[in-house]
Amino acid sequence: MKRCLIILSILLCGMLIFSTFAAALDADYVLENIPLEWEGTFTWYDTSRPVQPVRLTVTEVSIDPDGNIFALGDGEYDKDVLVEFTFKWSINPETLDFEMWEGTPKPEGKIVTDGSHIGEISEALDEIEAVWTTTSTSEQGELYLEPKR
Repeated sequence: MKRCLIILSILLCGMLIFSTFAAALDADYVLENIPLEWEGTFTWYDTSRPVQPVRLTVTEVSIDPDGNIFALGDGEYDKDVLVEFTFKWSINPETLDFEMWEGTPKPEGKIVTDGSHIGEISEALDEIEAVWTTTSTSEQGELYLEPKR
């Protein structure tokens, strides 16, 4: 029985170590393979607001000095009116952590830019799930993106 517990412990430790390293990607791989056009939805957790279709186009992508993927681009929310905005994002290729900030909406004042989307990109680079948190109010919503097909 004691021998079985030792073997089981070794196997569990091995699985934990493997799963920790399984998510790590090489920054150059991400840089070369990250899709440049994304589409999806943004939904406030306050369900009284409608789901907003969103489209993003990455216009610049690079590796920053910390080894993270840094991107700039343009986006659109299809609300009651079409709202254009700029964005920047950071992806840690080792953890697949993702963060995106939005700015310069046109027309001005039609989207909240006081906060960021924090989440993850999938290992296959084909799905982004992130939670927006407005800094001043703590309101939250969910961003879901896939590469444009």
